[in-house]
Amino acid sequence: MAALAILYVVLSSYYILDTRVALATFEAAQQESMEKLAQRQEIVEYELKLSNEALAQRLGMGELELHQRMQARATDLLRQQQALERVLQDQQLELRLQDEQKEQVAQK
Repeated sequence: MAALAILYVVLSSYYILDTRVALATFEAAQQESMEKLAQRQEIVEYELKLSNEALAQRLGMGELELHQRMQARATDLLRQQQALERVLQDQQLELRLQDEQKEQVAQK
């Protein structure tokens, strides 16, 4: 019986050690994969930046100029929107005044 208990302890210790080694190997492989993925991401981001810069140069402008043009366009669109809102408000006011005048004429 004691020999069976010793055999159990030895085999359990072996499997525990084997599992720990496999886990450590897996963790190392996972860490390596994550490092490769991070490197690949840096490469892709760098290539994307180069591509954007090349496109901007082909369009005849730098990144700063492109950003400034986009900002100017957004500002222009905002001004147009505000102008249209004022026009609509004026038209609504004019319609209300016309309705009030029609009501006054109808009451007389």
